[in-house]
Amino acid sequence: MIPGKFDHNALYIGKCSEGLGIAKKYGATSAEAKLKEIMNEEGDVPVLVEAANPELGIRVLSISEYLEQDIMKGADVAVVRVRGAYEKTIEEAIGFSLTKCGLAYDMLPFIHGTGGWFDAVIDESAYYCSELVWAAYYYASDGRINLNTFAFSNPIGCNPPLRADPVLPDEIYYGDKVDIISPPKVYIE
Repeated sequence: MIPGKFDHNALYIGKCSEGLGIAKKYGATSAEAKLKEIMNEEGDVPVLVEAANPELGIRVLSISEYLEQDIMKGADVAVVRVRGAYEKTIEEAIGFSLTKCGLAYDMLPFIHGTGGWFDAVIDESAYYCSELVWAAYYYASDGRINLNTFAFSNPIGCNPPLRADPVLPDEIYYGDKVDIISPPKVYIE
């Protein structure tokens, strides 16, 4: 379990048709195929990108599928909007994340005793959930939007204290880089 109130992050794409347009523009063929599948099965529904877990890796899924996952049962769900992210930046963040679909989930954050916890890094072959959201906006904004705001300070009482510079789900929610659109609410008991 990740320390803090929130255990997971995902990036909202928009409706399936919007995601398809962005996937095509950015050459995200794996994401494009999955978006077509969702469109055929569920219609033009809202979709997300998430770095799910070691078995699923980074993937596209509908919001309804996202909320039905075991990790979401009894979890607080909130919606935030990144401050200073304009249409072009948002599209580039979505494009970045869609190009990562099919990559592995980064397990390093959960392995203690490896010489340090985990660092948020953009150019990787694997991402954990909040790292993917952070990297997408950091990349899309040329470093102007940095959701990694706690930096080495152990703000949520991790034990052992973090020895690297991760970006945690709580950090995105409680940081000063987002506006809260919908406060935490439990959707599925």
